[in-house]
Amino acid sequence: MKKILSIVVRALMLTVFFGTAKPAFAYDSYQSFRSRPISLNVDFQYYKTEANFNADGAKASLLSGHTFQNMNLNPKVRWQFGSDLALIGGFNYGNTESNDNAFSRKSALINRIDMGAEYLFSSDVWMKIFGRLSYAHPLEKIDFGGDAVLTSNGASEIHSEVIVNFDFEGGIYTFLKGGVNIRGEGLSTLGTYGVGSELRFSSFGIGASVLGQLTVKEDDNTQRSSYRDNLNNRVDAGSKIFNALNPNSHDLELNLNFLMNHQSKIKVYAGTTLIGSNTSEGIYIGTTINWVFDYTPAISVPSKIPPVRRKDNEVLFKEKTDDGVNQDYFKPVTPLKSEYIQQIEGSKQNLEKTTEPDPDEMIQTKKVPTKTKGYKIKLRKVKTN
Repeated sequence: MKKILSIVVRALMLTVFFGTAKPAFAYDSYQSFRSRPISLNVDFQYYKTEANFNADGAKASLLSGHTFQNMNLNPKVRWQFGSDLALIGGFNYGNTESNDNAFSRKSALINRIDMGAEYLFSSDVWMKIFGRLSYAHPLEKIDFGGDAVLTSNGASEIHSEVIVNFDFEGGIYTFLKGGVNIRGEGLSTLGTYGVGSELRFSSFGIGASVLGQLTVKEDDNTQRSSYRDNLNNRVDAGSKIFNALNPNSHDLELNLNFLMNHQSKIKVYAGTTLIGSNTSEGIYIGTTINWVFDYTPAISVPSKIPPVRRKDNEVLFKEKTDDGVNQDYFKPVTPLKSEYIQQIEGSKQNLEKTTEPDPDEMIQTKKVPTKTKGYKIKLRKVKTN
């Protein structure tokens, strides 16, 4: 247990280290394609099991006192060329411990080298489609007569899959993926799938997904299941996490994503196997750190464009003049120049001392005023007798 805590603490220290530098922008290799960025992705996962799913799908606990736990540290480097092609390389370090009533077995080694490529087929404002082809080269050789606990399947794997990412309005991110995993050493070929959704905010996101694998081509040793079961019972405390015969599993995973700064983020996740057959039943927790070295400008990609508002038609108002009324009546009257009253300047002395008209001043008009026509009253003397 102390060793587990020590590894967890180291993972957290890596998180702090990756969260302090700021050489580039946040980058998700499963979502974006930019010009020549180099990103580092480090995943740490802890898994513990005390039960299996049998061939009929029934859950069966391991024998009393039997436990199996496994830890994986999987760093990968991703280097993108141009706007639609990326190469991936990395390795996996496994640390495993199995306990039964008689022995406690431990093993730790780099058990796998990873290589792969991604290619972007289509990119739109709200949808991206890309493919991933990966190859896992085993460094661990399974000895069916040995006594060492297993840290992997010990087989080469060629895994091809197609991923569709949807980025809807409101910060809802959804993905669908499906693929085929061809395994060596006579192991069965698996069909893989995944579907999930995440609600994203400014600096964090919360999501859930269902991940699974189904046997599409049976194991070469299907007719003699004891070939693999005997080794698992002897060195892995009976667990079917590795070296299982025709496994099928369907897991539920919950995750939280945190944007540490402009170039790094951390994902914390946990999951469990809901149903399955010929596989182990357990819980796993993990964390993934993504750090980007990107000193080149991003390639312009379609972005969400807000809807264009329609411009209201300009309404022009015009007076109605065809109502039968003579519009000349409404025109302003402009007096003739000759009808303007012209004032003749008076003497300065008169203007300063009185407001009475100066006899020297005259008012000239076009028309000379005429005398007012009035009435005369004539008195007549009345005669008296």
